[in-house]
Amino acid sequence: MINRRDFFKVMGDSLAKTFKEVMTPIIEHDIKKIDRVAETFSGVRFSPVAMPKEGASFDEVNIQSEPIILLLHNGGYQAWSRKCKVCGQLLHYLAYQHCFKCFACDHEASLASPDPFTTLPTKVDNGQLFVGIKAQEGSKYA
Repeated sequence: MINRRDFFKVMGDSLAKTFKEVMTPIIEHDIKKIDRVAETFSGVRFSPVAMPKEGASFDEVNIQSEPIILLLHNGGYQAWSRKCKVCGQLLHYLAYQHCFKCFACDHEASLASPDPFTTLPTKVDNGQLFVGIKAQEGSKYA
C-alpha cells in the first residue's frame, strides 16, 4: 500500500513529465516561428541549395540571380558572394592560378583567404543547406 506523501510525489512527477511532453513540440514550433520573423526583419531570405560536392574545392550556384560560391571549410559550410567587393562585377575563376579575378578592376581573391569575399549566412536544417541572401529594395522577397 502506498502512503499519501508517496502518492502525491508520484502524481507530481508524472504531471511534470506529461506537461513537458506536451509542451516540447509547441515550444519548438514557436522557436521556428521566431527564427522566421527574425529572418524577415533582418532582410535576409534563406534559400535551399544543394550540398557542395565531396572532394571539390568549391561549387558555384545562383540564388535569386546572385552568383554564390559554396564550400566545405573547417567542418562547416560557407557561402561567399562571387561579386567583386571593390566594383561589384562578377569574379571569374582562373584554374591555373587557383584564384578568382575581376577583369573590371584587376582585383584578385583566393579561397585560401576569405577576406576578399562577401560572406553570406548559412544554416543546415533537416539535412538541407540554406544560404541567406539580403533582399534588395523593391524585391518581392523584401
